[in-house]
Amino acid sequence: MVRSKHSYSLLRYQFNNKVTYQLLLLLLSLCGLSIGLIILYGHGIISQKNVAVLKFFKRQISENSLKEHIAVSTNRQLRDWHKGPEGVDEIGQRATTNNLQPEFIGGNSEHGLRLTGFNVNISRGLPLQRSLPDTRHKKCQRMRYPSLLPKCSIIVVYRNEQASVLLRTLHSLLDRTPEKLLEEIILVDDYSDPQDDDEGLQIYMKNNFGDKIQMVHLKQREGLIRARLEGARRAKAEVLVFLDAHIEVNVNWLPPLLAPIVKDSTTSTTPIIDIIKYDTFEYQGAMPSRGGFNWQFNYVQLPLLKEEERLIPRPHNNPVMNGGLFAITKKFFWHLGAYDEGLEIWGAEQYELSFKIWLCGGKLLEVPCSRIGHLYRSPEFAVSYTKRKDDFISKNYKRVAEVWMDEYKDFLYEHIPKLNQIEAGDLTKQKLLRQRLQCKPFKWFMEHIAFDLLKIYPPIKPPDFASGAIKSLALPDYCLDVDNKKTRLKLEDVLRPCSPDLKYPYDSQKWYLGFRRDLQHHGNCLEVQAWGSHAPIWLWPCHNSGGNQWWYYDRTTQMLIQGEKEYTQRCLEVDSKTREIFVNYCDLTRIQQKWKFGYINETAMDNFFMELK
Repeated sequence: MVRSKHSYSLLRYQFNNKVTYQLLLLLLSLCGLSIGLIILYGHGIISQKNVAVLKFFKRQISENSLKEHIAVSTNRQLRDWHKGPEGVDEIGQRATTNNLQPEFIGGNSEHGLRLTGFNVNISRGLPLQRSLPDTRHKKCQRMRYPSLLPKCSIIVVYRNEQASVLLRTLHSLLDRTPEKLLEEIILVDDYSDPQDDDEGLQIYMKNNFGDKIQMVHLKQREGLIRARLEGARRAKAEVLVFLDAHIEVNVNWLPPLLAPIVKDSTTSTTPIIDIIKYDTFEYQGAMPSRGGFNWQFNYVQLPLLKEEERLIPRPHNNPVMNGGLFAITKKFFWHLGAYDEGLEIWGAEQYELSFKIWLCGGKLLEVPCSRIGHLYRSPEFAVSYTKRKDDFISKNYKRVAEVWMDEYKDFLYEHIPKLNQIEAGDLTKQKLLRQRLQCKPFKWFMEHIAFDLLKIYPPIKPPDFASGAIKSLALPDYCLDVDNKKTRLKLEDVLRPCSPDLKYPYDSQKWYLGFRRDLQHHGNCLEVQAWGSHAPIWLWPCHNSGGNQWWYYDRTTQMLIQGEKEYTQRCLEVDSKTREIFVNYCDLTRIQQKWKFGYINETAMDNFFMELK
């Protein structure tokens, strides 16, 4: 049968319609299947390991979507850990504002600021369960973390801790830690001296905490390091969290610490350590930073990298942990050899463990959404954890340097000469551990993790820009003098008769305009803490970060200028009548803003702005 041209066109039309219809059905089916798989994947019902095709869909999720969900592990079921299982606010709600403290805590206040380093009376007057300001970044309130997080054993070591401080630590842990994440609190008493309130403390803990806290009383003095090891040996949970006995954890502190560990079991995490003031017990937030050390082996803070600042509050690399507040899997902790048991009492243990983590296959992160307040002692209080007279801290430094720091240990020995004469003890076990774990050289740490440390804390100190006495030209017989002045206080009555030799003056008039562009005297710097005119000047420990401690001496105008940015700059000024000093808006016509240094390094001063460009 012969078909007409019109019949062929009709057949093609019908065929095309049928194919189009089938293709649409297939496309709709694929879309439905895709949406279904994404929903199942998002709720954690299926995973990457089960369905390889999900790798394709995972790539389709935009970076913005990831930021919105804030997924932090391959476990795709995410949860707002601020809330309980029924969606009711849980964390922190158990805390009360009851001001009553047990009777055994009151009474004799002899153990005050002089003996403890903090205001005992203030502590006794505060609730054992008190609310705290939320010092986290505002984005932390929206963060979600895996719904399946491992349980942890919290290890707290104490020795002669004041009862109200210790109980506030324990209450804060139990009030603000999700029950499903807490296996136990192991409280290790490092052979404390007998106290009048011991019996009352034990009764209170039994009545209020029951079996939630595992008490360990050591039979002899072991020191912080070995006491922590004893707690770690008894731990049942998969993750160990080491804390001090004078802390208060803040809202939702634990899930952010655990989430990176779930993603990588060789990751250790540290919180941001907020400040509990020793004199008022006021809780103050701290800023994110990177830990490091100087060549006296003091802990220092390094600035965040620009990329890390942009991504705040995401976790960022932390070269060295601050003290001993951190989380780590039990398996990785023992894999690294835990703490070196040759370290005595306390000191350098944070360096040893931080170096081991980085050099032996792990990673150390600071987690800005985890906040823990730490009670810092008065700067005038000398912590005495032992009555031993030997220099055990220097021995600890020597052990860490000899095992882990390779050729960089020589810089340490140049700055702490006594380390050359100290015996480190037997290091065979530690050196074999490093060899067995195939750890990287310390040079790798200095070039890849703490790569800016040598610039900020150079082993060989660059020459100062200026030094000696600082003489007022308005009052030419008077110089800046901080004799008997305490740090962290406003400077008052600091102009005194000048030393006969301005280049080599009395010690109390000896100032340095150093390579960090700060004005310092024995590690303390002139600092400005307020904007505007007539702002007072404080004597504050040097933070080595410029900012409110940045100064420049203009040789032409003879003015001391504070502030690197031109729009923030003010000049050091003296009131000719009261002899008080402050910073004021710079005025070339005011002789009260003109000063003379005892010595100026002209060559260095010519290059003052060179590295800043």
